[in-house]
Amino acid sequence: MDNFIQALEDYRLVLNEYYRLECQPTLTETEADRVQAILEDAQKDPMLDFLIDEVDHILGHELGLIDEKFIQQQQEKLKFAIEPKWMEHLLSRHTGEPDPLLLEDAELLSLEDAQARLKQEGLYDGCIDGVFGPITKQAFRALRRRIQERLEKQGLPTDSIDGILNKDRTTIETAYHAGKNIDWQEVDLLSLEEKFCKK
Repeated sequence: MDNFIQALEDYRLVLNEYYRLECQPTLTETEADRVQAILEDAQKDPMLDFLIDEVDHILGHELGLIDEKFIQQQQEKLKFAIEPKWMEHLLSRHTGEPDPLLLEDAELLSLEDAQARLKQEGLYDGCIDGVFGPITKQAFRALRRRIQERLEKQGLPTDSIDGILNKDRTTIETAYHAGKNIDWQEVDLLSLEEKFCKK
């Protein structure tokens, strides 16, 4: 939490400046250029982009410009932005901590554990025997289809799952920036398929 507060403090001055400028009835050319520069910086920085959206939300309420649909969109964006793994990812740029979305899994599950989890998901109906046989392979394929179909319904390209599994920063940030829902537990489980397949 201290790291999060420090990250917010780092953005405080630019957010105050943006708020002050956006409250002006008219802007000089220099002020308009400064607003544009802040927005361009936000496009490169997901945390700043999120905080700018929150400032816009506050301004919208103050000016009576918020409708219910917009509120629902903002709530969905907030829901994904505060997912713990994503917050740690954003803060890792400012705290020097390892990026959790790009780390290798520290504690990999055994195949028996993976089979049990696949069974809980309703994807595996075989024995929990630690054998990577046809039924287990089929369950992993079904899990891949489930994740991919969910992402495709949200408008992500068909190869997004491969980028996410390969921990490609651009793919992950594109998904989150667009407010896409990623079930990291499912992704972590699917990422083990290659490990078990090699045994």
